Amino acid sequence: MKVEQSGFQFDHCLTYTRTDKIENWFLPFEDLEKIALMNDIYQTGPIFFSMKEVEGERNYREFKYYLPINEKVEIETEQDLFGYESVKV
Repeated sequence: MKVEQSGFQFDHCLTYTRTDKIENWFLPFEDLEKIALMNDIYQTGPIFFSMKEVEGERNYREFKYYLPINEKVEIETEQDLFGYESVKV
Protein backbone atom coordinates (compact mmCIF):
# COMPACT_ATOMS: atom_id res chain seq x y z
CA MET A 1 0.00 0.00 0.00
CA LYS A 2 1.33 3.39 -0.98
CA VAL A 3 1.14 6.11 1.67
CA GLU A 4 0.28 9.58 0.44
CA GLN A 5 0.97 12.79 2.27
CA SER A 6 -1.17 15.85 1.68
CA GLY A 7 -2.70 18.78 3.51
CA PHE A 8 -6.24 19.74 4.34
CA GLN A 9 -8.19 22.94 4.72
CA PHE A 10 -11.42 23.79 6.52
CA ASP A 11 -12.64 27.35 6.10
CA HIS A 12 -15.11 27.28 8.99
CA CYS A 13 -14.36 25.49 12.26
CA LEU A 14 -16.06 25.77 15.60
CA THR A 15 -13.33 25.36 18.23
CA TYR A 16 -13.52 24.14 21.81
CA THR A 17 -10.63 24.39 24.29
CA ARG A 18 -10.35 22.30 27.44
CA THR A 19 -7.66 21.23 29.92
CA ASP A 20 -8.08 17.67 31.16
CA LYS A 21 -6.30 14.42 31.98
CA ILE A 22 -4.64 12.74 29.03
CA GLU A 23 -6.91 9.68 29.25
CA ASN A 24 -10.02 11.87 28.84
CA TRP A 25 -9.02 13.09 25.36
CA PHE A 26 -12.13 11.59 23.71
CA LEU A 27 -14.86 12.96 26.01
CA PRO A 28 -15.66 16.23 24.15
CA PHE A 29 -16.42 14.46 20.84
CA GLU A 30 -19.96 13.53 21.88
CA ASP A 31 -20.57 17.00 23.37
CA LEU A 32 -19.50 18.71 20.13
CA GLU A 33 -21.81 16.50 18.07
CA LYS A 34 -24.72 17.33 20.42
CA ILE A 35 -23.97 21.06 20.18
CA ALA A 36 -23.98 20.85 16.39
CA LEU A 37 -27.36 19.08 16.39
CA MET A 38 -28.96 21.41 18.94
CA ASN A 39 -27.87 24.52 17.01
CA ASP A 40 -28.69 23.23 13.49
CA ILE A 41 -25.02 23.33 12.52
CA TYR A 42 -24.04 21.26 9.49
CA GLN A 43 -20.79 19.37 10.12
CA THR A 44 -18.63 19.16 6.97
CA GLY A 45 -15.72 17.05 8.16
CA PRO A 46 -14.34 14.95 11.01
CA ILE A 47 -13.70 16.37 14.46
CA PHE A 48 -9.96 16.66 15.05
CA PHE A 49 -7.86 18.06 17.87
CA SER A 50 -4.47 19.28 18.98
CA MET A 51 -2.90 19.02 22.40
CA LYS A 52 -0.07 20.70 24.23
CA GLU A 53 1.58 20.22 27.57
CA VAL A 54 0.41 22.12 30.62
CA GLU A 55 3.36 23.57 32.51
CA GLY A 56 3.81 21.88 35.87
CA GLU A 57 1.09 19.27 35.22
CA ARG A 58 2.48 15.93 34.12
CA ASN A 59 -0.86 14.12 33.56
CA TYR A 60 -2.83 17.01 32.04
CA ARG A 61 -2.90 18.50 28.57
CA GLU A 62 -4.61 21.46 26.95
CA PHE A 63 -6.80 20.12 24.15
CA LYS A 64 -8.24 22.17 21.32
CA TYR A 65 -10.99 20.50 19.30
CA TYR A 66 -12.04 21.56 15.80
CA LEU A 67 -15.49 20.89 14.33
CA PRO A 68 -15.58 21.73 10.59
CA ILE A 69 -18.88 23.37 9.67
CA ASN A 70 -20.48 24.82 6.54
CA GLU A 71 -20.63 28.49 7.56
CA LYS A 72 -19.55 30.85 10.33
CA VAL A 73 -21.70 30.63 13.45
CA GLU A 74 -21.44 31.99 16.96
CA ILE A 75 -22.44 29.93 19.96
CA GLU A 76 -23.39 31.93 23.04
CA THR A 77 -22.56 30.23 26.32
CA GLU A 78 -21.82 31.37 29.83
CA GLN A 79 -18.24 30.18 29.46
CA ASP A 80 -15.83 31.41 26.81
CA LEU A 81 -14.98 27.88 25.64
CA PHE A 82 -15.96 28.19 22.01
CA GLY A 83 -14.22 30.00 19.23
CA TYR A 84 -14.12 30.11 15.46
CA GLU A 85 -11.28 29.88 12.98
CA SER A 86 -10.13 28.53 9.64
CA VAL A 87 -7.62 25.68 9.58
CA LYS A 88 -5.10 24.91 6.85
CA VAL A 89 -2.42 22.26 7.24
